This record gives sequence, structure tokens and C-alpha cells, in this order.
Amino acid sequence: GCSSKPKVTENANGVVAASQWQEQYPDIYASFMANEDNKVVFDHVEEYPMIATVYEGMAFNKYYNAARSHSYSLDDVQATGRPHALANCLTCKSADYTAIVNKNGVSAYTQDFGETAGVLEEGISCYNCHGNDVSTLTVTHQYLSNALGEETKVSTSMQTCGQCHVEYYFDKE
Repeated sequence: GCSSKPKVTENANGVVAASQWQEQYPDIYASFMANEDNKVVFDHVEEYPMIATVYEGMAFNKYYNAARSHSYSLDDVQATGRPHALANCLTCKSADYTAIVNKNGVSAYTQDFGETAGVLEEGISCYNCHGNDVSTLTVTHQYLSNALGEETKVSTSMQTCGQCHVEYYFDKE
């Protein structure tokens, strides 16, 4: 028999939600959903008060929680207690935002944080590492591809994780 791909649909932002891959990849989806088990919010500033001094003058001295998991990335960035003027803070927190940047280019980084967060449906999910083709790893954040250029010895799997698990800097413009 012919194997056919399941019918999946993109949301308004152009992302196929992780839940739509559940039937085709049940073990991987179950592993992804296990991230939700990490519900504990750990406040580094409360646990280690010297952080308030070490990070004096920076927002981290008031609010610096440990990451809970990919499942909570979008919720956690909105609840940080640190002000976010621009949407660039959403870069590695939502598959939807990645798709918006891919569609609109770098101007998406200057959008209003609150307005943009309000249209996001999907936190970090399959799209971030696979695009809408979950059969292969891909770099969905163009800035990483631009930075590395075409002659890179860094494996695709490392690039895929590294597109978010990296220090970040934005030009003031």
C-alpha cells in the first residue's frame, strides 16, 4: 500500500501545531508533552539574594526564574516581571513568532511585544526545529544561517538547537 502523509493545516501564523503530528509520531509527541511535567517555578533571586547585587542595574536583579521547559516558554516570557517593549523577546519562545519573522523579515523584531504575543498560539514546538516538515531538521531562524554562512562545519542538529540556545545581541536599530 501507499503511505500517505496525514492532512495537516497551518494556523493563522503559518504553523502546523505540534498536536497535529501526534498520530504520526506518538512517541515523539508524548516525549514533547512530558515537558509539561516541569511545573515548578524556581526564582533564582529569591533563592540566591546576591543575584540582586550581581545584576544591579539589569532587569535580572528583580526577576530571574529558571527555565521550566519548552512547553512554558511563551507563558514564562510574558510573566517575567521585566518590561518588554519589542517583540524580539519572543524570538525563541514561540513557533508562531518564528513563522512571523520568516514571513515579514527583521521588521518583525520591532513590533510591539504585547500586541504580538496576543496573536501567538504555539509556544516552542515542532516548527522551531523542523519547519512544517517534521521529517527533517532545519534551521528556521534565518539569522543563524546568515551568521554561519554557507561554509560551516557545524552539524544541522547543532545548528537547530543553537538557533535558540545561544547568547543574543540586537543592533539598536
